[in-house]
Amino acid sequence: MRKQIFIVGIIIVALGAVLIAYGQISRSQLESVITTRDWNVTWYHTTDQFGGWGSQMGTQTLGSNFHLTTVSYAGESLHLGFKASTTFELTQEGTINFVIGSDDGSILRVDGDEQINMWLLQGYDTRSHLINTSDDI
Repeated sequence: MRKQIFIVGIIIVALGAVLIAYGQISRSQLESVITTRDWNVTWYHTTDQFGGWGSQMGTQTLGSNFHLTTVSYAGESLHLGFKASTTFELTQEGTINFVIGSDDGSILRVDGDEQINMWLLQGYDTRSHLINTSDDI
C-alpha cells in the first residue's frame, strides 16, 4: 500500500514539474510576440457613487506590468478613479485574452471600441474577452 502511494506521489511531483516548465515556455513565447509600453494614468475625483468624473487630480506613468492592489493617489483613496492607457505591439497575429478586474466599475476599450463593460456597483470581479488580432476591431 505504501509503495503505491509513493509512486502516485512521484507521478504528481513529475506532472507538477512538467506544468511549471510548460508555463515558463508559454511565458517566454508570449514575451517574444508582444511588447507592452508604460501605462499613462490620469487620476480624477469622482462626483457620485456611480463613478461620475470630477476634476483631474494628476497624471503619472507606471511600468508595463501595471496593476494596483490599493487604489490611491496623492494620499487619497476615497472618491477617486483613473483612466489608464498603453500600447501593445504584436510581432505576429493571434488571439489575445484581455482580463480586467475591478471593484465598482471598469471598462476595457481596444482601439476605442468597448470590449468589456463592468461599469456597476459591485464587489471585486473579473471579466475577460478574446480578440483575434487578424480581425478588424
